[in-house]
Amino acid sequence: WKAEFQDPVREQILAQKMQAEIDQTVRSTPAEVQDYFDAIPADSLPLIPEELSYSELVMQPEVGEAQKMRTRNTLDSIRTLVSTGKISMTLAATRYSEDPGSKYKGGCYKNIVRGQFVPEFEGAVFETAVGDYSPVFESDFGFHFLRVTDRRGEQYSACHVLMKPTFDPRALEIMAATIDSVSVQLALGETSFDAAVLRHSTREATRNQKGQVVNPRDGGARFGVDELDPNVFFLLQDLQPGDVSAPVQLVDEDNRAYWAMIRLEERFPAHRANPTDDYALFQQQVEADMREEALSKWIDKRIGETFVRVDDPYRDCAMDMPWLTESINASGTLRRTKNQAP
Repeated sequence: WKAEFQDPVREQILAQKMQAEIDQTVRSTPAEVQDYFDAIPADSLPLIPEELSYSELVMQPEVGEAQKMRTRNTLDSIRTLVSTGKISMTLAATRYSEDPGSKYKGGCYKNIVRGQFVPEFEGAVFETAVGDYSPVFESDFGFHFLRVTDRRGEQYSACHVLMKPTFDPRALEIMAATIDSVSVQLALGETSFDAAVLRHSTREATRNQKGQVVNPRDGGARFGVDELDPNVFFLLQDLQPGDVSAPVQLVDEDNRAYWAMIRLEERFPAHRANPTDDYALFQQQVEADMREEALSKWIDKRIGETFVRVDDPYRDCAMDMPWLTESINASGTLRRTKNQAP
């Protein structure tokens, strides 16, 4: 069973690696992007809704060692209750886990192929016997313990409980006074927003970019209105470019509070897509087409050298590539090179 499972996984990894190598060779030029745009009828160009770009100054307390230890000890107590049969894993996950993906599934993930979860989680899975409970361990998500319910080769099923340490609420109160002071300094012209971000912001992802927030969709600075956190949008809607909001308390994706001030950088009114304002949009489409063409050429070049078994029930199916040719033998089960018998 293990050998049967490993072969498809190996083939998938090899295919992904080769496709990545092909993709790396694809680069469009401004002329190609312009040609693509010119070929689109004007009435077929998409309407781009209003977009915004903004920067942020974020102040959020760090989780201290005391808070981490408190969370670890709490989770260790829960693990003891579960491992001794005093409460079930399902109840522990439903009541205590902070993993929304498994909380109401008994904390369980089933038939996971190794490599999909963080190393700490999978390390615990493969170091724990089937049916046993792991010790409490830490990952970027927080603290966990897990029970391995099944493991076959590189595939496994496991149930876990996740708890995330939180910071001392008093630290957030102290930061409120600090960000209020920064807001006053900005209003009086005693400091600039860029300087304040560099000095005070605790968010590494934006601090060294003068607070500029990047859209994960395309790596650009523009956000469609529907892509913004509603709370951020409400802060931005009444601002003019260059204006900075008053300090406000928000909540991140882990439900942890933080203080922020938001600066509107620029508004981009709704408009028909064009290469001047929306170059990245057209570039992405051009390069997607180029990648597809490059992959097709690569496959076409090598398909005559590749042997593939095509069983009878599938011979009449529509195929994207010519896996079956007129040189197939009487049995019709083997794909061979164009001039060679198997």
